[in-house]
Amino acid sequence: MKNIFLSLLAPIAIAMSGAAFAQAVDNSALLSLSYQKKISPSYELNRASDTGIHYLNDINLKAVRGFMEEFKDVENVKWMKSDKGYVASFVKDSVDTRVLYDKWGNFEVQFRYYLENRLSPEIRDLVKSRYYDYSIIQISEARQDGVICHRIKIQNNNHCKVINVIKGEMEVMVEYSDAATR
Repeated sequence: MKNIFLSLLAPIAIAMSGAAFAQAVDNSALLSLSYQKKISPSYELNRASDTGIHYLNDINLKAVRGFMEEFKDVENVKWMKSDKGYVASFVKDSVDTRVLYDKWGNFEVQFRYYLENRLSPEIRDLVKSRYYDYSIIQISEARQDGVICHRIKIQNNNHCKVINVIKGEMEVMVEYSDAATR
């Protein structure tokens, strides 16, 4: 009986002790670091190093509870585990979403990958007003602590640009000629 009681208390104790050791994350550093990878056409960015799918029993209870509170109507969630934490991924309404938690189950950042038809009209108008001859071919979005960073890849003939949009401010991050479109 004592062993059963202890096995039931272990996840609660781990979740509580994890909260005590949680570290503050620098928002700007995480947003900039998470976007230093090249945008992949197959939206395969920011995957955990572990590609295996895990049962909820293998995932930190705090992360699972936080995810279930935030995303009540999501189906077919896949959890991945890495040395640094956990990733919940799912696709809903043609938007590929990844939610990252640290190893203590604390929310870190949410990434969303989608096409132009899912982009908010305000962001789309901001980009199109300046780059009207370009087509928006890919969008990735990071949300952390109420800050949203859009990374938008645009293309005109064989010229591409990658633009960051944060709080209504637009900045060209990368410009290059795409030899594949010639």
